[in-house]
Amino acid sequence: LQIASMNAGNLQYKGHIHDQAIFVILTDLFCLFTTMDMLFQFILECPRPDCIRGRTGYRLFNLIVIMEQILQVVSQHAQPGKRSMSTFRTVVAQSSILRLIRAIFILPEIAGKMELGYQDLRVMVRSLAGTLRPLVWCASLLLVILASFGVFITEGVLAHLVEHDSSNYQELSKSFGTLGSTMLSLYKGILGGVDWGELYDSIVPLGWILRCSFLLFICFNFIAMLNIVSAVFIKMAFVRSENDRQFLIWKELDERRIFLDM
Repeated sequence: LQIASMNAGNLQYKGHIHDQAIFVILTDLFCLFTTMDMLFQFILECPRPDCIRGRTGYRLFNLIVIMEQILQVVSQHAQPGKRSMSTFRTVVAQSSILRLIRAIFILPEIAGKMELGYQDLRVMVRSLAGTLRPLVWCASLLLVILASFGVFITEGVLAHLVEHDSSNYQELSKSFGTLGSTMLSLYKGILGGVDWGELYDSIVPLGWILRCSFLLFICFNFIAMLNIVSAVFIKMAFVRSENDRQFLIWKELDERRIFLDM
């Protein structure tokens, strides 16, 4: 048995981490509560339950979260005391972040029904949820741009390394030696992972065409690509907030209250 220890103040973990009984009981109770709640919803909607949207609009995600909770309960009782040793328990524990995401979606809805004044939080959550689709398309477009410039720059770098002693160009080979490393370097350059000036210094030994291509890539992405993407996300957030029926109701009620208080 491989023994690993970690010192954090006076805490030491050797071999495994014990499951605290109180947390195990709470996990079981929450799993039972959420499962019964979902079953009651299905019963109320019989004989045509909606497994995709349901009453909340994201029932499929709720079902995935409940399955994760059930798996965690099973793993806790099937493999007690093996939280740090079982791959299954580790993966299930990491997947518990889904419950936090679910809480972020649910809490604004509950606060709105209780009239606690969390309209702004609800608008932000719904706006973030509405950006998932444009995020996929923007990421796909960025991938195409990175691949296009990456192929051009990588071929030029490889030709230079073949003609010269590659041992003298370690930084160039590390950053642009393969298509994957080139795309990663370009990605870092436009999103702040590394200063693009440092990347440019590494390709100075190359021809002026490759240097100009790199500068064109940086200029295009900073001036055009990122601004257009920002505009798309701002528009999506604005459209989501303007089409939110509950938000419009709250806005109308607030305007009436202000008018009556005058």
